[in-house]
Amino acid sequence: MTRGWGPRYDPESQRLTLAITAPPGSRTLEHLETIGAVAVTASQPLSYHTVQVKGVVHHVDAPSEQDRTEALAHLDRFVAEVAKIGVTSGADDLYLGDLRTVVVEITEIYDQTPGRDAGSEIT
Repeated sequence: MTRGWGPRYDPESQRLTLAITAPPGSRTLEHLETIGAVAVTASQPLSYHTVQVKGVVHHVDAPSEQDRTEALAHLDRFVAEVAKIGVTSGADDLYLGDLRTVVVEITEIYDQTPGRDAGSEIT
């Protein structure tokens, strides 16, 4: 398990690209490169709207400058949003660096927002 930053979805290819913390030699990186199955859960802190994407790893690579820029912009948005619910320090500590870019071919998408529709597949 690790954190992802700067997700970008391409509806044409149905691929999700995101930067993740995965240092060289980590179990995360090893699993991505060998097992290839992945689940990504994304939640918006203010509304708790949550989705889970499942798929297979298309490829893992070193992050591009765009990946790093998107990741840092996502971190800034995250810090600003959690400040609205009272987390005024420490949120930026969740960004650990050692980024790798993962491209996931999406096979399933689920609504994971708490409530009666939690767990339902989004088509």
